Amino acid sequence: MTKTLLVLILMAILVFILNFVFGMVPLIAGYSLPLALFLGISGGFFIYTLIDNRIG
Repeated sequence: MTKTLLVLILMAILVFILNFVFGMVPLIAGYSLPLALFLGISGGFFIYTLIDNRIG
């Protein structure tokens, strides 16, 4: 499995987990999907740069 595919899967998993967590908080439940997308993709890209700089 390539690093890029691994990171795309990691981003998707982060989005699903964050969407579930933010959906449980009543105050921000309406914004759970945009927040989860933003934080999941940003966090996944950050992890990708950490992996790429360490291994690459």
